[in-house]
Amino acid sequence: MTVLYSYTPEEVEKFKAQLKQAEERAAFFEKAWILEHDEVNNLKQQLGIE
Repeated sequence: MTVLYSYTPEEVEKFKAQLKQAEERAAFFEKAWILEHDEVNNLKQQLGIE
């Protein structure tokens, strides 16, 4: 099998850092969505909607 491209250790570390940052962003937005969803549900309960 021919290797068409290999990554340097520096590139691998850069990719790992980018992945970690993307995972942290995703966790932040997931938490924000959950908090907003809970708030909307609480307001609906208070108003007797659904």
